[in-house]
Amino acid sequence: MKADALPSEKVSAAASSVEAPSKVYRTVAASSVDAGDSSVVKENRKVPRMKISTLGMSIKNPQREEPAPAAPADIRKVDSEPEEDFIFNERDLNYYWQEYAGSLPMEQVAIAKRMQVLRPVLLRNSTTFEVVVDNEIAAKDFTALIPELQTYLRGRLKNSKVVMKVRVSASTENVLPVGRVEKFQMMARKNQSLMQLKEEFGLELY
Repeated sequence: MKADALPSEKVSAAASSVEAPSKVYRTVAASSVDAGDSSVVKENRKVPRMKISTLGMSIKNPQREEPAPAAPADIRKVDSEPEEDFIFNERDLNYYWQEYAGSLPMEQVAIAKRMQVLRPVLLRNSTTFEVVVDNEIAAKDFTALIPELQTYLRGRLKNSKVVMKVRVSASTENVLPVGRVEKFQMMARKNQSLMQLKEEFGLELY
């Protein structure tokens, strides 16, 4: 027959029996906490999957997607565009024709007087006008004046298509004389005695 255990041994055994369940509880609780932490970590590590095509850019060359800078306006093209040409009539043409004649310097007084008695005529349905003179000398003088006079009239009439032509009149055309010599020649053709008087008195016409 076994002897009864000592009181101290009974206390030790009781303490062991109480301590064991608490260890089991701590172990289970720690396991559950560890399991919960791992689930949180796993959830945090989840990254949503996206297609590259939805990102709106190119990985190889992302600069291609940037908007290109606006090209500067072509000033030369704008400047080269012609202005609208205004319509004019023969009255307008003759007005600025006389205006130009009045602006000529004293050195060109002869051509200015010729211009004052001439009347430029617009050709039908065009911006070209014609000046008719009675001899080749006058035609040469007016032809030399075309570049300057034509530019002047284009500016005053506001029409870039104005063109000037000079023509020597035919023998059947009635052209008004513009100078003293031309006037005398016309009168002498009608009255031959005028030429005789000129030669008799030795007159010179300028």
